[in-house]
Amino acid sequence: MAATTATAAFLLLFLLPKLGPSAVVANPTCGASQFSCPTGYTSRGESSECSSSTCSLSDCCVVLYSWKMLTDAADFGARVAHCSVILGSQLLVIAGRDSHGTYLSDIWASADGLSWTNLTRSGFWARAYFSCAVLGSQVLVMGGCNSTHYMNDVWSSTTGADWTPLGKSSFTPRAWHGSAVLLSRVWVVAGYTMYDVDVNDVW
Repeated sequence: MAATTATAAFLLLFLLPKLGPSAVVANPTCGASQFSCPTGYTSRGESSECSSSTCSLSDCCVVLYSWKMLTDAADFGARVAHCSVILGSQLLVIAGRDSHGTYLSDIWASADGLSWTNLTRSGFWARAYFSCAVLGSQVLVMGGCNSTHYMNDVWSSTTGADWTPLGKSSFTPRAWHGSAVLLSRVWVVAGYTMYDVDVNDVW
């Protein structure tokens, strides 16, 4: 993750768009055995039939996804190096760094991507270039850095508003790392450490 100049914040969601120009193929029906949808599309189903002796792409297939901007001015303000997760029915935007280079510790929540609520000043140190993951009913914030130091602390919340410190982790303080949940465990992968070294370790 590289630092970039912050621009106006915006949110993107998966939506099904209108199909573009149709590609015509010589098949009498849209049955899966007679028509194969190309990469990026999925079948409309066996019940869809062609209106003539040929099938078009739009007759038989629908695009899997594309993108639509909901807003270019979300309430949480322009930022980079933040983290976003789904916790319950809410989308959370956590911390990061604003367009003035200030490190943040705020938490914002939304159920629709348009209306946002500032939940809290999180309680953890302002940070960017950290990672976060949802494990069960809790979201975890791990590591990162600010203008003075790198971190390896871990914080937990089940609401996004109330945060509990879980202490320092065993991995070297770092930023620009990744994290994921697999087999009910949180994995922390690689990053850039407090010793100005890129690492390829896994925890």
